Amino acid sequence: MTFDGFDPEREFYDLKTQQGLSNLVEDLQPLVGHERWEEYDNEENGRILRQAFGDKVSLSEAKSIFDRLCRTNRILSNEDREEAASEDEVETPVDDRPRGVDGYPLSEHEIFYSTQSAFAIRQRIKTDHAFARFARGQMSHEFKLAEDAEQKNIQAANETYVRELQAETRIHPALQKFARAYELTPASKLKPIAGFVTVGDERFNLQKFESLVAEASAAGLI
Repeated sequence: MTFDGFDPEREFYDLKTQQGLSNLVEDLQPLVGHERWEEYDNEENGRILRQAFGDKVSLSEAKSIFDRLCRTNRILSNEDREEAASEDEVETPVDDRPRGVDGYPLSEHEIFYSTQSAFAIRQRIKTDHAFARFARGQMSHEFKLAEDAEQKNIQAANETYVRELQAETRIHPALQKFARAYELTPASKLKPIAGFVTVGDERFNLQKFESLVAEASAAGLI
């Protein structure tokens, strides 16, 4: 069998060259049928066929490869490819259901419990046994969380009290005595006289007095 433009001396086509590829396409079209070739003539099929042909192929091998790829749907007709593309373009419905902190959609019970009033929840508990089980479990969980939070608050308060008590015990008794006397001494009496300030029954030079005031203030005593 010969075709117009077909060189019977050409046993293999060198597909590493554009001319070799052009010659193969020209000779293969009448062999598979022009209408059928046009039916499968698209860029994606061309890429697949080019890869399947390799760098060197005979006309009979190319025809066999073309038929096999058509039969196995490795290459698709233009019509089939358009249908597949249109199916891919169908939008997936958006799942806009409310979700919890873990990212999973909330159940209808969870949504109702978190959005309705306490009165509505109590009314539904009376008639919906499944919801009643869920709601009671949720209430028990919330009570446990509240109880744990209260215990943590109590523990934190105790720890703060202990730290403050420890801080107080670290303050030197002499500084505590000075602070108490300072608080009881009228401001008019705390003015230096001849370089000394009298606080309670003790006299301090101005430098010592100012140092003690600073220490007592830093310790929160005055």
